Amino acid sequence: NSRLRDRLGPVNRSPMKNRKYTDLRDKLKKCRPSLDTDQVTVAQPRSAPREREDDPNTIQRRTKDVEYGKNTQHYMTYRDRIPKEDREQGMPSTPDKYRKMSRRRWDGLVKSWKINVHKYVSSMNKDEDDEDKEDIEDNEDDSWKTQDSTIGDWNDEIDAETDNDGTSLLMFC
Repeated sequence: NSRLRDRLGPVNRSPMKNRKYTDLRDKLKKCRPSLDTDQVTVAQPRSAPREREDDPNTIQRRTKDVEYGKNTQHYMTYRDRIPKEDREQGMPSTPDKYRKMSRRRWDGLVKSWKINVHKYVSSMNKDEDDEDKEDIEDNEDDSWKTQDSTIGDWNDEIDAETDNDGTSLLMFC
């Protein structure tokens, strides 16, 4: 590594990597100190409208992929438990089949969507199982805890089954 650096000399870094992201109001304060920066609003640039997929074969293939994902037991459970209008940001959502993207990206989105639905439903089932266990534990009969029971060691049981001269009292068939 050091020999290569010595041979090539100093490596030039991109000026963009050294650039710090600052608020434009700070730059305005430096250039025009008399300007009231509280009145300045920073507008976000508008993003270009996204291209729409127009190839019927691609749309048909993507529709089939989405229908395949929606035909799983986990998706049906997810759909039944959480109506579309109650879903929040970050919950699994169906990929947009009309958005223009590469096939590899589409396949990745569908795979990620299916995995996220599976994880979300599994976590919902786990939470319900934990609540059920708590309910069962709360409703259990605790009378067994108050009984005087002595649980011996396994060795004690073997010693009790064997008489003094070492022969077993148990008869094997």
